[in-house]
Amino acid sequence: MERIFSDLDKDDDEGYIDNNKAYTKLKIGWKASSLYNRLYLLANYQLSFLKFSFVSLIITELQFLYYVYNSWSMPKIPNAISFIFKIIVLKLNNPIYEISSLIILFLCIIFLVICIFFDFLKPKDSLAEFPRQLELTAAFIASCIYSILAFPVLFSLFNFLECANNADDESKYYLQCYSFSHILITIISIVCFFIIFSFSNIQYSYVINIKPTFNYKLSLNKYTGKEDFYIFIGKILIVMNEYLIEEYFKKKIIAIIVVALIAIFITWRQLNIQPFYCNKCNYYRNVMYTGFSFAVIMLLILTVLKLNDKSYSIFLVIGVQLVGSIIGYFVGNAIKQSKVIRVYKNLKEKYTNYYTRREAFTSNNEDDDLQSNYSLDRIVNDFFIAKKDHIFNSINDCVFACYFIKHNHNLDSFSLASKILDECTIQYKKSPMSYIYYWLFLNTMIMVMKTNLELYNYETCIKEIELFERIQNNILKKVIRLENSIYSKYLIYYILIVRSDNSKDDLSENERERDQNLNFHEHELKKHSLNLHIKTLEEIHNTFKDLKSINVRDDVYRSVNNIVKLTKCINETEISYKAYIKACFMSSDSLLLYNLFLENIMIDYYTSSFYMKLIEENKEKKKKKSLNRSSLMRQSRSKSISESQENLEYTKRVKNYAIVKKEKKKQNENKERVLERLQKPVQKFSFLMRLLIIIEYLIMAIGYYYYKYTYNSLRDSLNYIDISARGPRLMNRATLDIRLLSVSSLAQNEEVFNNTFNSLLEIKEYLDDKYIPLVSSVNTLYISDANIYKPLGNNYDLFRDISHENYFQVTLDIQKNLNVILNREYLSNQSDLLNNQYFRYFSENSKGSHEIIYLDSLKFIQDLIVKDIDHQLLVVLLIIIISHCFVLLISIREFLPSMKKINKFKFCMVQLFRDVPEECIDRIIRFHDKQAQNYFTKHGNIIKNTSEDEEKMKYKKTYVKNKSKLDLYYFVFMVIVSGFFMILPLLSVFIFRYHSLGEVELIFVSTKRTYYAQAIQTWVYELFYMDSNSYRMGEPSAFILEALDILEDLEKSINKGTYGGRPINKYEILNPLTQNKGCIRGSTKEYECEERVYDEDFNEQIANSPLNVIMSEYILQTRDFIESFENNYKALRHTRNDAKERLDKILSDKYIIFLNKIIKEINGHVDKMNEILVNDIFSFIDTSLALMDVLHIISMIFIPLIYCFYFKKYAKEKLREMETLTIIFSNVPRSVCEKSTKIKLFIRHGTLESAF
Repeated sequence: MERIFSDLDKDDDEGYIDNNKAYTKLKIGWKASSLYNRLYLLANYQLSFLKFSFVSLIITELQFLYYVYNSWSMPKIPNAISFIFKIIVLKLNNPIYEISSLIILFLCIIFLVICIFFDFLKPKDSLAEFPRQLELTAAFIASCIYSILAFPVLFSLFNFLECANNADDESKYYLQCYSFSHILITIISIVCFFIIFSFSNIQYSYVINIKPTFNYKLSLNKYTGKEDFYIFIGKILIVMNEYLIEEYFKKKIIAIIVVALIAIFITWRQLNIQPFYCNKCNYYRNVMYTGFSFAVIMLLILTVLKLNDKSYSIFLVIGVQLVGSIIGYFVGNAIKQSKVIRVYKNLKEKYTNYYTRREAFTSNNEDDDLQSNYSLDRIVNDFFIAKKDHIFNSINDCVFACYFIKHNHNLDSFSLASKILDECTIQYKKSPMSYIYYWLFLNTMIMVMKTNLELYNYETCIKEIELFERIQNNILKKVIRLENSIYSKYLIYYILIVRSDNSKDDLSENERERDQNLNFHEHELKKHSLNLHIKTLEEIHNTFKDLKSINVRDDVYRSVNNIVKLTKCINETEISYKAYIKACFMSSDSLLLYNLFLENIMIDYYTSSFYMKLIEENKEKKKKKSLNRSSLMRQSRSKSISESQENLEYTKRVKNYAIVKKEKKKQNENKERVLERLQKPVQKFSFLMRLLIIIEYLIMAIGYYYYKYTYNSLRDSLNYIDISARGPRLMNRATLDIRLLSVSSLAQNEEVFNNTFNSLLEIKEYLDDKYIPLVSSVNTLYISDANIYKPLGNNYDLFRDISHENYFQVTLDIQKNLNVILNREYLSNQSDLLNNQYFRYFSENSKGSHEIIYLDSLKFIQDLIVKDIDHQLLVVLLIIIISHCFVLLISIREFLPSMKKINKFKFCMVQLFRDVPEECIDRIIRFHDKQAQNYFTKHGNIIKNTSEDEEKMKYKKTYVKNKSKLDLYYFVFMVIVSGFFMILPLLSVFIFRYHSLGEVELIFVSTKRTYYAQAIQTWVYELFYMDSNSYRMGEPSAFILEALDILEDLEKSINKGTYGGRPINKYEILNPLTQNKGCIRGSTKEYECEERVYDEDFNEQIANSPLNVIMSEYILQTRDFIESFENNYKALRHTRNDAKERLDKILSDKYIIFLNKIIKEINGHVDKMNEILVNDIFSFIDTSLALMDVLHIISMIFIPLIYCFYFKKYAKEKLREMETLTIIFSNVPRSVCEKSTKIKLFIRHGTLESAF
């Protein structure tokens, strides 16, 4: 440490170096000085929005996670999570937002440039100054642009690249790509980018607070800003990577690799540098960046393995990120500790070797000649290499090594830190930064010692301060001589301004002058604290005045309300004093005032005794020698009183202090005993509230798990709809084709036979591959009421009637019979297929047996889906009822009794003052009035309030007589609100139910139309067959008319909305169908649109009409056909000519041709409608899950907020009120308490009884 003196004193006779001399030697002109001053002001203005800076620090690091948790990298990520991270980075993908952001950004940049270079832009002879409010605004804008708005700003700047992806389309700005407007936006973006990039080095290097802060509050001061500059470069590269590699080249793996490399680089830099003086800020960055790196690496591995599209990928990434965050915390701490340990080890080795070398050359009296000869020989013959001690790997290691003084304000620790810094300047003697850090650390240590002078040994502390200030002066001399860059010149300018500000704050001997030397913030805090202190004394006066006259119940309520007001006043005063102490760095003046508050109002002897003891012991030393902070290096100290008088006064004070100490100790013990008894019900209330929050979280977790389970089950059920809905229609179509196959075989019409055979093959393939594997899994135990007919052997007139046939068994019978029928070898050996037992199976059951089976199967699938939805609603209602019953029970059994007990304590304790003599209360009142008068006398120059201050100090009068009822109403209301947020995620079931039940009903009602339309076609064919073995005369017509009536009823119910859902025209998603003007087919039948052939009856207008028009035309044409059909019944003869005649008639009939065409239109519309509705339900399930995630997040945020802002606040208020009651009660002397039986019972046993 003395090296600085020796180096400078030998070749420089200058003494104290002032600012003007420093500016001259550094060659800092008025322009540079103006620019430096502007940057210094911008850096200091950041303290004005410190809370915002902490919030922006938190959000800024979270923004990196957007490049992990997005739908592009993980397609199955919940929409709620990706939406949250989009909001965090403010990526709204809105062209209006992006253009307006770009324009605002351009204006902000112009404003910043004007602010920084204002003195260069104004005339030289102008005295105009840039307004301070605008400078503050500029500092805020710069902070936003480079922190929380960094990503949105870069998005706006690089959005002009969107046209590179779609050069032929309009850009995202709704501008023609490469038009004049788009080129203008591109130019503005490029200009803004280069200005922001150029200004970034100034922002991160100059606009930072580099002063070390060693108090215990959070601070964003840094010893370097280069790491933030590297992080900003990383943000630029990440955004460019997104727009170029990710969106333009579509190289997902390469894009993730680039993000991973950037993450690893900034993580490595952060773990090694850790730029904040505040450890908590460093820990947060270590955790976030390491977790981000691990998450990106895990995402890269999943992408390479093609597992990133799995639903579990997000859980793997989150798990790895949490592990990486924990590792980052410990690794960052270990790196810093290892650097510090290495520095201490090197220092120890250096000084050990130094003393060892000195001992080696110590002469010995016995061998002086030998030693001298040996030394001479060694000087002549031996060669030695001077080895420099390498203690630090970088200047940053020195900063880390001095962090211990943040927690250790001992003078020895300050001396050790100074020696470490001195060693740094030895090793880096040509680096200005080593001297600048040395000066800044010394400045911080000097300010700590000056502020807390009474807490140290006075003489030693004064010597240390004077030594450090001399070293500071010599450091300035040394650093000015070095070759300084623009940045180091700015830092020297920075510390010169800091030195000037510090000299203004040096204390004077006069306390009035000391108050005047406080800065505005400290002065306002002291003024506010003293005013609140006096206000508290006034409230105590009013409280005791009311306690003196308690005669009726209303007097008790009034006294309780006064105690509530006094509690608020005491709480505000304590908070204000703590803020004043922090702002003044625990100065002796602030500690004295706070200790008087603790001792005389709070009656907290244990808290104040430690500081009071230190202050009293050093007070006498301070009288001997006074310290003038403005001239510590020059002013002499003189004694003010004689030692004999001092010793006498000190002896008296010690005796009085011992007596007071004993009395206050007993008083404090009684207070603690009473306070513990009074606070027990409040502590129980707080514990129960935390328990209730945990239970609410468990209920939410159960509801969340059940929701996920039921929606997955519902997805499986919905998968059955598309396939099962085609079942009845295809089974009936199979009956028609089998009958047509037998007739065409008898008529020997190969073309019809082959077409029909191929149609049956498609039906069988559908049965084998889709229908049976999927639907049978849920219908295997289903029993129908239908009577199924099975021919007995080859006897065509005998059938076996089977009732209550299993649905699955019927499906297997159909499959088995189709397998036989579709065997061409078997068919070739049959002479009469019409009477074949396998063919007769279908014809006999086409009269309604299979209809019941398949329509009931549809009803079963519908009931299965509705059952899932109803079961979901039932469980949700059960959860809501059970949870609210539990909350109601715990409220009645636990919370309300606790609140009643709390109110009883207040009500009954106030009544104890009826046993206190009025003379005693008057003495207490006079004691506190005297304190108030003393404060007015001593601090009258500060306690001067304006009318606005007095208005703020007033408390609003309350007109509520019994506030316990109001507390009860608030409690009930907040419990209801908390319960609402608990069930809020579950309420989405009602939205899903309202949306989806009608659509499910519409799917199955609409599907019946295809079955009945197909059944009518089958029975129309039977009219032409006139097979007396299968149908009696007139039976097909009756079936057709009955089916037409059912179809008409279905159409009316669908159009009017009486089927159980809304009218079809109310579904906006079905507008393409209800307002159709083209061909409609399902996704697997779209090829049929090109095969349509129009004729006179089936024209293009009918084919391209909506389904209701097609159904109306179908019903009308069918009724006309039935009415005009020549009912000349002629039974089918099993001959080739008869079969050929009937087949030709069928194939040439106009209605049959129309029927074959229009049924395809009906089936196409219904299939498409089912697809749209099922997809909409699937989409709404995803929406419901996303909504549930969002509502869960909202509930998980608001429930703790309710606890923190009401229940915890309520518990704190009641604890404070109990403490105030104890304080009021502790003012009563023990001798008075012993004379009252009620008071003694309360103190010893906690017994309280009400007299009203």
